[in-house]
Amino acid sequence: MRTKIFSTLLTLIVLFPAYAQSVKKLMEEADMTLYREQFEAAIAKYDEVLDKKPDHSRAKYHQLIAKHLSSLRGKDLKDLLAFEDTQGHTDKFYNYWMGRVHLMRYEFELAERHFDAFLELDTYRSKEIIKETLDFKDIIARAKDYYDNPSEFELEQLDYPINSKHADLSPGYFNDHNELVFTSSRPTSDWKKSPNDFLVFHTLKKSSNGWSTPEVLRNIGVLPNNAPKVEVVNEDGKLFIYKNQNGGDLFFSSPKEFGWTIPEEFDSKITTTRLESDFFINDEENQILFASKRGGNGLDIYESVLKVDGTWSSPKPIAGKVNSRFDEDSPFISHDGQTLYFSSNRPESMGGFDVFQSQYNSVTKTWSEPVNLGFPINTIDDEINYQLQEDNLSGFLSSNRLHSLGDYDIYYFHKEGQARLEGTIVDEKGLPMANAIINYHPEKYLDESFSTMTDENGYYQLQLFSNEAYRVEVFDDLTLVHEDRFSTTITGHKKLLINDLKLVEAVKTEQTDFVALYEGGSEEQSESLSMLGSKFRVGQKAVLRNIYFQSGSAAINLEAAPIIDQVVNVLTDYPEIKLEIGGHTDNRETRGNRNETSLMRAETVKNQLVLQGIDPTRVVTRGYADSEPLASNDDEEDGRELNRRIEVRVIE
Repeated sequence: MRTKIFSTLLTLIVLFPAYAQSVKKLMEEADMTLYREQFEAAIAKYDEVLDKKPDHSRAKYHQLIAKHLSSLRGKDLKDLLAFEDTQGHTDKFYNYWMGRVHLMRYEFELAERHFDAFLELDTYRSKEIIKETLDFKDIIARAKDYYDNPSEFELEQLDYPINSKHADLSPGYFNDHNELVFTSSRPTSDWKKSPNDFLVFHTLKKSSNGWSTPEVLRNIGVLPNNAPKVEVVNEDGKLFIYKNQNGGDLFFSSPKEFGWTIPEEFDSKITTTRLESDFFINDEENQILFASKRGGNGLDIYESVLKVDGTWSSPKPIAGKVNSRFDEDSPFISHDGQTLYFSSNRPESMGGFDVFQSQYNSVTKTWSEPVNLGFPINTIDDEINYQLQEDNLSGFLSSNRLHSLGDYDIYYFHKEGQARLEGTIVDEKGLPMANAIINYHPEKYLDESFSTMTDENGYYQLQLFSNEAYRVEVFDDLTLVHEDRFSTTITGHKKLLINDLKLVEAVKTEQTDFVALYEGGSEEQSESLSMLGSKFRVGQKAVLRNIYFQSGSAAINLEAAPIIDQVVNVLTDYPEIKLEIGGHTDNRETRGNRNETSLMRAETVKNQLVLQGIDPTRVVTRGYADSEPLASNDDEEDGRELNRRIEVRVIE
């Protein structure tokens, strides 16, 4: 019996380190997936960790970060905020991640506070993550200016069945805007592939009861998911689509009493233009614009026109100031031909792709400097497929902005009359609230906001849509202290409205000092080799285990090959970094020999990297002799042997 118990204990002793190693390896894989911002895959990997160790706090915390930056974006943050008192104290990246989460929720003030706190921490952070954080602050600065000064357009997210939890794109109205064609990645009974492999054409009609159930346009076929653009031209509803045939061709289909015609080629001569998928064709069907990378500087907008002899001109970049070294995509020209709209990620965008407009100069025959259409047309997310209707007062676009039902949703926008609102805010004692922030959110689209700040007398004024219901929020130093409802039940412009607010039982909570929150974690001087190139590394250097040397020798041992391969992988995965290879010795040799030997060891490793294709300019070598021992030089085992080593360091 004692033998059996002893055997069981021995088995547990042997298995436990292997089990712990398994959880550690899974956690490293999950973290690397998170750091690559593959959020859905990271969530699945953290599930594997939690299956083995359900109480793994860091796995729960990192998984929630991945969820709130993807599937739970915009949802209640209580679950993630619960980690402030634990991970907030020990994880130096806590403020970075919370800044990311709040930024994606359009909570710019909170995001900025977290990013500022992260930048102020007195601890090592990679230059890559510092630069990225500063870039996020730039996005916030640009976005706040647009969000605080919204345009006169009001946006409405189209309801189901138009929008779904899948990607819904490229809307096209016809028949006096009572019929709609769009593409969607939603699964259907007609197509058996994975729904994300392609986009299916749908159509539906509007009546007094709302929109009908979408029907699949079976005759037209499907589009690859990287070619979402379709174009509906004229009131007859001619539907243009791109097909990658004969170097690029346009086909069209027309509505009939029951269904649609089989697509037919628009013009065989158009194949000479080498047309590409993201196109626009005007009402007269004699001008085509499309986005292409053929210029070598990202996506540019090209133009081809129908000539007198019936042929199409060779595509040329449109003249003027539209194209840049950034991407210009999704072109659309107004029905009068005078205004070009397109999406771009140029520096003037809030982040991602924004919609810009450019005016045509008929004298110079060029397009003007583009202007950002601002919020609510644009957000820090992506806006594409912008199309303006004939009235120049309304239109539609596709966006993956906050609160979209799926990947991309279709939105309807229209100009709305505005009225001037003024009022005062006082606290429960009747005293004016100075410097209070007040937000009016249209209930049709809560992401839109009309905001201002009270003066020393609690007085404020701002412009609002003149026929709208609002959710009202009052903030005192970023703390929500009052919520209300308000309606502007008038029509027209320049009406004066009054909304005085008295805050009853306003409660102000003490704000967290995000800088003081971090108390320091278990950071090590040396980083794991797999993390060395990541912007989330905790240090600059890694010790290359199993690359050890005989005393006075620079010859690499046989066990070094897989370690060299790992260094090659780091340099391949992170092509922007450079490494220093540092050679180290024990204290057995003379000073001159130690310097020479340590440098030779570094050069030996560099030569192995170069033999595997690494650019030699990305690797520098240095000999440290015995100046940075890892262990005592008094004995060989676990002493001098460890000091005869190689370290790699990211050059910052």
